[in-house]
Amino acid sequence: MLKSKLLEKAKKQFKELDKLKVEVGVLENTRPYKDSDISVVEVATIHEFGTEKIPPRSFLRVPIRDHQKEIIEKAVKEKYRLFISGEVSAKAFLAYIGEEAVTWSKEAFDTQGFGAWPLHAESTKAKLKKKVSLKQGYCKTRAH
Repeated sequence: MLKSKLLEKAKKQFKELDKLKVEVGVLENTRPYKDSDISVVEVATIHEFGTEKIPPRSFLRVPIRDHQKEIIEKAVKEKYRLFISGEVSAKAFLAYIGEEAVTWSKEAFDTQGFGAWPLHAESTKAKLKKKVSLKQGYCKTRAH
């Protein structure tokens, strides 16, 4: 009887989880990047994909793809039992996974793409010292 109730609760949680998604990234395009004519989303896109003159410095796709195992393992280790028991909602469980992905994204900035990003030109380095980093509050998560 007890196993049956736990199993039903877990099934319900997974059914709810299947209806949800988590988004990680620069989710809003509401303001210009510090003292410039382009938006935060445009700067993020340039970082992520590069341009003809600027090499890509992925802070979303590559770090999250390369570290998805660690992201999921941490969520399972810390929240899975609470999730399947119903103590943590499916939305909260997914949001936790998203926040862990954001942590890896921020780590990519701190480590220059875990040491893989091309170096900036000297002219760019001087400009960057005056700018606010994209990692400061721009990378967000949303579970829905």
